[in-house]
Amino acid sequence: MGSRFVVYAPDIAPRQEPGSPVRVRPVLTESFGCTYLTETVLSIDAGTTSSYESGDHEELLFVLAGSGHLVVGDGPAQEFGPESGIYIGRGETYQLQITEAAEIVSVRVADPAGDDVPAGDRRTVSPLDAQEVGKATAGREYRVLANPSTGFRSGTHFVGDVPTGELAPLHYHLYNEVIYVLKGTGILHIDGEHNPIYPGRVHPSPGAHPAPGREHRRCPDARSGGVRASRVPGRRLPAGRNQRVSRCARRPAGWCPVKDRR
Repeated sequence: MGSRFVVYAPDIAPRQEPGSPVRVRPVLTESFGCTYLTETVLSIDAGTTSSYESGDHEELLFVLAGSGHLVVGDGPAQEFGPESGIYIGRGETYQLQITEAAEIVSVRVADPAGDDVPAGDRRTVSPLDAQEVGKATAGREYRVLANPSTGFRSGTHFVGDVPTGELAPLHYHLYNEVIYVLKGTGILHIDGEHNPIYPGRVHPSPGAHPAPGREHRRCPDARSGGVRASRVPGRRLPAGRNQRVSRCARRPAGWCPVKDRR
């Protein structure tokens, strides 16, 4: 029996987009329980993709490998490389011009926050190494790629590093989240499951599932030097519903899930 919380991306058969250099792996889908955030892995050969439309959704991309240019609407081409975060707003059309074969994780917000959430100046491409390092409990660090202050109203996109040594406390979250493991190995302990995690494994928090509020912790393998993961926590759930490790949802603007983790 497979895990209720973890998916390994290479286990998903890729689907070739007709007339496009893109192969698609739908990893976290509604059928898996992710109703707010869905996650897809794109493998793209050199060339130009078809035009994509965000429609009524917000979308986040994280470049695992490769490089190229992003063109949003009639705007100028914007360069991106490995470990870049990309934000696509509602109602936008975009293309990717790939110069070096790329692997990209796409997270789509099914029901994004509206104009009632204040947003700062738009930032479309965010190289990871250009972002400030933040500190969390148990020696963890994070870098924010997108949040309301950069135009993404529905949550926060960040890359977090979890070191070996002191364990994160058993905890839960009041929001949904999806996570993609970039490097390192460890164990995700949640609701009686003990799931190995390693690069390419993705997992939604309990908030992505019909019964949120499950306590959990991730324990990095001492031999791996820690775990690095790309995470997108979404909006906070209504009062009385609890939950969290690659996940799905909305929360108040400016609320950082790492700083305010319970």
